[in-house]
Amino acid sequence: MREWTGHVTPEWLEAFQQEDLEEKELMQLLEHIESCNYCADQFAAYIETDLQEPPAYLHEEILERSQGISMQAARTVYQTSRRMRLFWYSLKVGAAVAVSLLLLFASPVAEERSLQIKESYWETSPSRELGEKMDGVWQEFTGWIKNPGEKEESYD
Repeated sequence: MREWTGHVTPEWLEAFQQEDLEEKELMQLLEHIESCNYCADQFAAYIETDLQEPPAYLHEEILERSQGISMQAARTVYQTSRRMRLFWYSLKVGAAVAVSLLLLFASPVAEERSLQIKESYWETSPSRELGEKMDGVWQEFTGWIKNPGEKEESYD
């Protein structure tokens, strides 16, 4: 086991890189790096020196592949898919607006038609009591359409 001097030394960093630290030593090193900014900077600088440079051809290869037919096809599919999602979303919103307007304007039309039906019913109704019950039900229904959630009296 290595002797701990209080800060990270090049010997400890080399042992870390070679994976030559015991579990207890590794925990001690990592806990110290976590609590000491100076050692954390030393550790980061040591790790960065070991990074490899990418091959010179990599940049050109990436550019070449990005201009290839398969990437262009994938890009086109993605853009088309995005347009289709936008189209379907627009259709849904349009349908919701249309249904909302229909419900908004259908209520007065339905009420007007109900008055016509009610007048013709009263003229031919054999039972006036049944007509009054139907009138109450209709008033409750149209009141519910105008003020959803509010409960009105029952006309039984």
